[in-house]
Amino acid sequence: MTAKTFRFRPALVALALGLAAAAPAFAAYELYPGERLQGIAVPLKGPLTLSGWTREGRGIVYSLPVKAGESFRFRFKPRNNFVGLVVFDEQGEDEEELFSVQGTEADKVLKAETDTSWIIRPYYARMSPRRGPGAPYSIEIIPE
Repeated sequence: MTAKTFRFRPALVALALGLAAAAPAFAAYELYPGERLQGIAVPLKGPLTLSGWTREGRGIVYSLPVKAGESFRFRFKPRNNFVGLVVFDEQGEDEEELFSVQGTEADKVLKAETDTSWIIRPYYARMSPRRGPGAPYSIEIIPE
């Protein structure tokens, strides 16, 4: 039996390094299987609408960098009672959310205390009865 050597492929090494570099920025809030992290470019020059589809932990989780003193209005418009939205402070010492709502329209202004990133996670409630493969959502982020 001969020993096989494992050769690193440049594309795989680059992918692994990229994932490792992104991990510390999102260490406090782990992604569920099937979710992916998407950054939001700032500064926002006007309202930004995020819309998509989420189902049982699958979908997009957004990262919004904010500076101390900045405030943003969040308008959440689910089309299904089983869709919710949670906003976390990435650097928060506890895991308490800044804003959380499920199944109803919401309009909330959040103001940053320090330079940080907010993690915006739309979700489909797993404890709900099966109502199809998921549901759409719409989040409008307006700089104040």
